[in-house]
Formats: sequence, C-alpha cells, structure tokens
Amino acid sequence: MWVTTGTPISTVLLKDIEPSAFVGSNPSDIHGGVLNGSRAFFAATTAAHGRELWATDGTPGGTVMVADLQAGPGGSNPHDITSQLWSVWFVADDGSTGPQIWEAAAVLASTQRVTNLAGTHPRDLVPSNQFSRVLFRDENDTGRLYTTSDAASGADVLATFRNGPGNLVPNSNFGSLIAGFPVVFTAAGEDDGLELWGTDGTVLGTKRLCDIAVAAPSELRAELQLHAAPLGSTMNFDIEAGPPGGFSVMAIAANPIPGVAIPGLINGTVNI
Repeated sequence: MWVTTGTPISTVLLKDIEPSAFVGSNPSDIHGGVLNGSRAFFAATTAAHGRELWATDGTPGGTVMVADLQAGPGGSNPHDITSQLWSVWFVADDGSTGPQIWEAAAVLASTQRVTNLAGTHPRDLVPSNQFSRVLFRDENDTGRLYTTSDAASGADVLATFRNGPGNLVPNSNFGSLIAGFPVVFTAAGEDDGLELWGTDGTVLGTKRLCDIAVAAPSELRAELQLHAAPLGSTMNFDIEAGPPGGFSVMAIAANPIPGVAIPGLINGTVNI
C-alpha cells in the first residue's frame, strides 16, 4: 500500500501488507473520506487470510485488517465498498451465505452481516437518503432495485423494472444536482427504454426524471457518471436513442433553476 500527496518525494510505501517476495497484496476498491477523511477502506490479499477488508489511517501501525470474514487463505473477496456517517458497507462472502452486504463500524469496533438474500449477488452499493440504509441491485436478477431494511432478509424491493436498474450514482456527493433525488440511475419501465430515474430511498420517491428519447422506446445503452467541473457539478450520460437518433452525449447542468422541468435542463447534446 502506497501513499502520495502528488509529488515524487512524498510517494512512499505505507505498509508492505503481504511481505512475500514479488507477490504483493493488490489493494483495490479504495474508499476514502470515512470519519471526516481520517480513514480509508480497501480490499487486500495476504497468504494467510486471502482477500479481506482492510483500513488505514495513513500510518503503518494504523493499516490493519478489519475482519477475517472467511477464515483461511480463501478470503471473503470484499467489493463495492461505500460509506455513510459512521458505517462502511461492502459485499463479501463468508463461505456459508454467499455474497451478502456487510456493515463495518468506521471506528473498527464491529463487523456484521446485513442481508441474507439467498441466490443474490448485491452490486453497486450506494448510500440512501434514509438513515443507515444503502441501495443496491442484484447481479443475478436484473430488474429490481433493493434497499437494506429491518426485514428478516435485511432488504426490501424498492422498485421493479423491465430492464435495469444500472449505473447507480450518489447524486448527493455532488451537491444534490437534482434536488430531492440523492441517488440517480438508469432503468427501463414497462413502456419506455432506458431513461434517467431518481430515488430518495422510498417507494413513492422513486420516479422517472425524464423521457429523453420519447420517440425511441428501444434504447440499448445508458452510462451515467458525475464529475466536478470548473463551474460546478455536472452529470454526463450517453444514451442510444436508436435510428435515426444514434448515440448522444448529454449533460444536466448544475444548480438547476427551481420550477424548471428536468427535460429543460438537458443541454450539450452531441451526436457521435
């Protein structure tokens, strides 16, 4: 595990997690900014424990394995790491329940399994606007958007789609670009193609934001991403509207004017 402040002299080895020669721990899925930026979580591999969840406070002594969820060299293979407030969520397989959502206290005090959904593989975890909840999709069952809950299985179906959901993006990380919808994603309803949707983590608060390709209900692709732009935040996405529309790259401007309909905010269309 290496750290840097952006200069050659500050780029140093933080900790040799797997000291075996020429092997390496292959840290990945690094999620920083937890506990007001004082700790980062990531997946790493060792010969003794396999691939497990690790955390670091930026010091060698503070770089530790959070939990050995699957004992032995096999490892639980944590991925889709995300955080909210004092908790870190991730997907891992403890060897008995399959891939499930787990929650670790950011202060490293405890780690517990959240979901028990047989036959599922949660992916694309995104914090919900609802306290201590995360949204996710099932890799094995396209069409359902889930939220963690107090149910026996640890989750409830939030919405069902003909296609999707996909490209779950935490809108709230970028100044709530679309007010009222902390999470945006792409999905296809019963009578449209892939379009832009938003949710506040509730059934009633899950809505289609706009029908971009009204005349082409068979869109095949939509990729969402948010990024910080020099003049604020923008949400870029490309969508295939089908002939004669072709592919378009679109953006929703930052700081939308209150009362202006979502379709009116779409600009910068470029056919490619």
